[in-house]
Amino acid sequence: MSPVTRSVAKRNEILKSIKEINDFVYQPDAVSNFNTDVQYQSMFYEQLFTYDFSNWPQTCILRPKWQTMDFEIFVRALQLNRIMPYYYREQNPTKTVLFLFSILVRKTRKSEVVVAFPVCVHVPALYDFDFTTLEKTIIHGCNEATIDLFKNNNYKMLGIVDTYITQYPPPN
Repeated sequence: MSPVTRSVAKRNEILKSIKEINDFVYQPDAVSNFNTDVQYQSMFYEQLFTYDFSNWPQTCILRPKWQTMDFEIFVRALQLNRIMPYYYREQNPTKTVLFLFSILVRKTRKSEVVVAFPVCVHVPALYDFDFTTLEKTIIHGCNEATIDLFKNNNYKMLGIVDTYITQYPPPN
């Protein structure tokens, strides 16, 4: 058996946390206000993120408590099925959600800057909506955006800072 590096061990720990959280079943009432349901927020997001759901369902912000450059783990940790249940998707007038990802990059040896890029996705109000496909679409969009960013600017990615999730276009 090959040795496990610290980064692989940390990734495995985060994946285990995500699995434990996702295995737990807790469904609030369809009309509950996720933005004020502190129990729900802390149960599913406190362990992995600092967050602000105060303006949900229009917008929310999630910042990972761990350092990562892995969009797959980050997007899976968002638990979109909990943030966007059927009631949310049904009430979203455009059925479109904008994810604005902020990442820390190194421009030069001594210069770091935060860069943001959008990933816009269609989220229909289907009762049996497939969140795995949605996650894959978002991950693909993130990877494409970062490839373009680094090809064109020669930046080195240092980590994901946060994501801002909003209905698109934003409600008035």
